[in-house]
Amino acid sequence: NRYGRGLGPYVVKEDKMFLMDDDANLFLFRLDEASASLIGRYNILDGIEAWGPMAIAGNYLILRDARNLVCLMIGKNTS
Repeated sequence: NRYGRGLGPYVVKEDKMFLMDDDANLFLFRLDEASASLIGRYNILDGIEAWGPMAIAGNYLILRDARNLVCLMIGKNTS
């Protein structure tokens, strides 16, 4: 499997899916009714046990591995 062994978390917001592989690479997909298209790949964390669940709070995506916790803005800042 090109996205790891299948232990990585994912979360969906509107027409976007965020998926993290076993090495903590974050993949961004655009979803439609019939398919998913990869639109970005980012190395965010070190990948030390990066299988914990993700969370979305408003326009922020929260990710963690065994050593780090990060919060990424994923939408437009309206403040």
